[in-house]
Amino acid sequence: MENYSDGLSTHSCSQIRPEAQLSPLRPRLHHLREKDGRHEIDLLAELAGGDVIAIEIKASASPICSLWH
Repeated sequence: MENYSDGLSTHSCSQIRPEAQLSPLRPRLHHLREKDGRHEIDLLAELAGGDVIAIEIKASASPICSLWH
């Protein structure tokens, strides 16, 4: 599943980037990974006002997020 997740993340980001350029908000997009590679954020959208949106892309038929409970 690891390789599929990496490919899905890459594909998803490559689809989101051109769409972001068409957005009136024109966010600057970044990828963040710690030096040791243990933690990463697939996509960070930095908005003009300084707000930041973190996007995590997962390959799952039934995603679970502890924040939703």
